[in-house]
Amino acid sequence: MHPKFNYAIIGSSLLAFGIYLGTKLSHRPEEIEPFSKNPSKSAQEIERIRSIPKPQAPDPSVPVQTKPPAVRINALAQLNDPSHEPQTDIRIIEHLFGQVRTVFHELPSGDHQEIVAFLRGKNPRAIEYLPADDPNLNDEGEIVDRWGTPFFFHALSRHRIEVRSAGPDQIHWSGDDIVSESQDAPAT
Repeated sequence: MHPKFNYAIIGSSLLAFGIYLGTKLSHRPEEIEPFSKNPSKSAQEIERIRSIPKPQAPDPSVPVQTKPPAVRINALAQLNDPSHEPQTDIRIIEHLFGQVRTVFHELPSGDHQEIVAFLRGKNPRAIEYLPADDPNLNDEGEIVDRWGTPFFFHALSRHRIEVRSAGPDQIHWSGDDIVSESQDAPAT
């Protein structure tokens, strides 16, 4: 016999058996109680369905929230703490970028204001790493070091950002600058 012929016979046999079984199981009058045969049970079932609470229209006086509330994290709470060494400030910012990389699988890019905007919640998950009133932000919204100079962020790759403080002389790229170690991100 040809293999296709065997499958055809088996398939048609199973189909015939299924039809036979279906007709036998569908004709069991002792197990079927039609809705109309027991009017009191039908009325009870109708009343039960009517008692199910219906959805209510929204209250027009309550504002509709269009996006989920932002998650707020004060990531720079210890930044510029006088009891810490200035290098600790760099480590705090590196830690913040490490958290961002863990969540977003890359770091924010752009200039200082764009990076701060990302950290203030303008990101795909609306996570606010910095509150708007963070004392480490100057009037222009830049993250400043303990001497009041904005940090300089240099993207080395999607996973690495060099963080630079101008140091006590408040001049970037001078001898007293404090710079991150710019380590590679862990392999994932």
